[in-house]
Amino acid sequence: MKKMLLLLSAAALWNCTDYAADWDSKYENAFSENANTPTTPTYSICEEGATSTLTEGSCVTEFLCQNDSWVPSSYLCNNEQQELICEENATTSITEGLCTSNFVCSGNTWVLVGTPVCAEPNIESSASGSEPVEVPPSSASEENSAYPLLSVSTVSSINCSKSMYCPQDCRHSTNTRCGKVYTGFDDGSGTQGYFWTYSDADANGGTSSFYWPEGEGKYGFEPTSRDKLGYLKGSVKFGTGYAYPYARMGFHIKGEDSEVDITSWNGMCLVYTASQSFYITLRFFSDDKNVAYDYFQAKVPAASSKSLVNVSWNDFVQEGWGNSFALSVALVTATKIEFTFKGDAGTSNSFGIYAIGKKGTCK
Repeated sequence: MKKMLLLLSAAALWNCTDYAADWDSKYENAFSENANTPTTPTYSICEEGATSTLTEGSCVTEFLCQNDSWVPSSYLCNNEQQELICEENATTSITEGLCTSNFVCSGNTWVLVGTPVCAEPNIESSASGSEPVEVPPSSASEENSAYPLLSVSTVSSINCSKSMYCPQDCRHSTNTRCGKVYTGFDDGSGTQGYFWTYSDADANGGTSSFYWPEGEGKYGFEPTSRDKLGYLKGSVKFGTGYAYPYARMGFHIKGEDSEVDITSWNGMCLVYTASQSFYITLRFFSDDKNVAYDYFQAKVPAASSKSLVNVSWNDFVQEGWGNSFALSVALVTATKIEFTFKGDAGTSNSFGIYAIGKKGTCK
């Protein structure tokens, strides 16, 4: 959750002195001597706009992530702006995700020392982008063992009055609930409920992409197909260039920068078709850092006919290669729901989304 910050001038932050030339040699023993410090970090140091704090004595320094680096943004000492921020030559660090940034107190301000130290995770990252993506299990049988088998039934009707998203209503020009997922939460930012897409082509050097009927473009959520078909129709074509092809579409539950408790939903329901299995992914506040990209997911089986699946929260599991985390905590800080598609290069997954809702509300 981002905070409102008091930004100080560059002169106030850095005291107009360039210490960069000798800090590495002068303070290198203050930090881990055996750390793996790559010349060029391959992972994101911090999420743009994120905040963190360091406490020294009675003073708190707040940092803001700007251009993938931690920058001091405000100082508070015993509830008053004061002069002593930190003791000269004191050292500290900030850890975000897989990377640790080391700081030394010089000239009464915290200053970054050297290159951030990044651990080696069980994930793959491309030089063309900053978002690491999970490495799939080594075999399909190993992957399947992680996910509960879900019960799916064919349906002929949908309960649009209770579900959060029901594009069959979009065939009626008087309907005002089209084009987004109505979760009952909205932070007023104008970002709640609207679909977005992301794939390995955006960050990992791949070529996977969504395709929509009638040439609707990358996002494909203009009313054309919904008005004519009564459901959201699309496909994913998995391309080459990245070892583990993937594509995602999703929506913010409350808004782009907001978290919310969705425990009371008891899970989710979906009316859909899909030529291959895919995943419903639960995203929550600071999850990249907490689970190292091993997200909570439920595996939805392929369905050639319009089908209903009710997914309990207990059906959302981690595959086990990242950091283990408490599902109950993830649910009270939920931020996004994603539909994640994975497949071998050269294959595709054609799908239709007819309804999205809280568990038990799609029919």
